[in-house]
Amino acid sequence: MSQQALLDTNVILRFLLADHETLSPRAKAYFQRAATGELDLLIPSVVAAECVFTLKSFYKLTRAEVATALLQLLKLPNVSAVDGEVVKQALSFYAERNVDFADAYLAALAQEKGQSVASFDRDLGKLGVAVLT
Repeated sequence: MSQQALLDTNVILRFLLADHETLSPRAKAYFQRAATGELDLLIPSVVAAECVFTLKSFYKLTRAEVATALLQLLKLPNVSAVDGEVVKQALSFYAERNVDFADAYLAALAQEKGQSVASFDRDLGKLGVAVLT
């Protein structure tokens, strides 16, 4: 049985950006270990959100670039989001609907759970979820 490990934002960023002489190869090694089945790497939703924020605000990637990079990461062997399809749907909403990631995540979670959302944010209506009035 493979060992499970929760990924931190810094590992994901160093892997995706390959911008650090020491840490990027170490991050790559984690993903190589996952590819061999030695590790199962899990991305918590809060880490996904931090990655989205950092890639967009600090590294100036577009929404589409951010979503594509993280969705490709989730396609790697033995790499998954703790919330599974919710994070994938949230990334799609984020890229396609011009909403922030928190709203996209909330909408994706509400859809998965079949629940409405209590919010004053009009962006949620763009995402096809029931918003309490």
